[in-house]
Amino acid sequence: HAGRNSSWLTPDTLAAAFIENRVGAYTMLNPDLTRVEAESLHFKMMEYMMHSVRCNRVREARDLQRQLVELGGSAENPAAQIEESGESAVKSAAQIEILQGRLVEVLRLAEGNSFGYDPHENPEFLVFEYCSGMFLRGSQIEKLSAMFGSEGRVAKEQALQMIMGSGKSKVLLPVLAQKKADGRHLSVVLVPEELESGLAGDMQITSGKAFHQKAEALHFNRNSPCTPHDLQELQEILERIIAQRKFLVLNPKTMASLQLKFFELLAKVESLDLQSQAEPADG
Repeated sequence: HAGRNSSWLTPDTLAAAFIENRVGAYTMLNPDLTRVEAESLHFKMMEYMMHSVRCNRVREARDLQRQLVELGGSAENPAAQIEESGESAVKSAAQIEILQGRLVEVLRLAEGNSFGYDPHENPEFLVFEYCSGMFLRGSQIEKLSAMFGSEGRVAKEQALQMIMGSGKSKVLLPVLAQKKADGRHLSVVLVPEELESGLAGDMQITSGKAFHQKAEALHFNRNSPCTPHDLQELQEILERIIAQRKFLVLNPKTMASLQLKFFELLAKVESLDLQSQAEPADG
């Protein structure tokens, strides 16, 4: 609660302003804030979120230790006390090994107060960890950093292959979708048609919780109406998504149909222009 005639500022609204990383984001929330107050609020919010994430890491470490004990292993010896035999033992050993690796990583971050990234340069990372309750692994930070170009912008023409369970839909895509939705560009997530509903649902939950960002789906095929009114309506939808900093979920068929329809309409316009030029002038 700051400013002379201020309104209440909540952690959620402050986290959204923190991502923008500029004084104007705070003064838009409360015009009575001075520049000094806004800058102070920005750094206090960063300290608060970093402290919260550290506390969450300690809680996760305790939870991982509990899970290891329940499976019969330990952080020091993941294969200890496994009494099952055959396939069950192999499965338990694999689970314990995964938990042990995650525990070592969480303890390293918790003990060293390290974040693996600079919150000043990547405010989205900190807000994601703070709001979602999830933690960015070292490999995920590396992938995200590789996809960010100069000055924190999303780099072009990046192709990364990741295995199942590596956090594509629940970590990387939500962060990238938020990064691209800057109020000037259309943030698009292209997913296979068979995974569209499930992945869009996962992203809707994660992005909504972490960034209060919403997803919108667009379905289009070669038979979709394309009158001037329809095209104007489509343009307004896309402009609204950009202005509201949402992201668009498409499948490859929809993308291909949009491209083909564009070329088809462009060819018709060029044909009409040629016909108009070929017609003899009146008189």
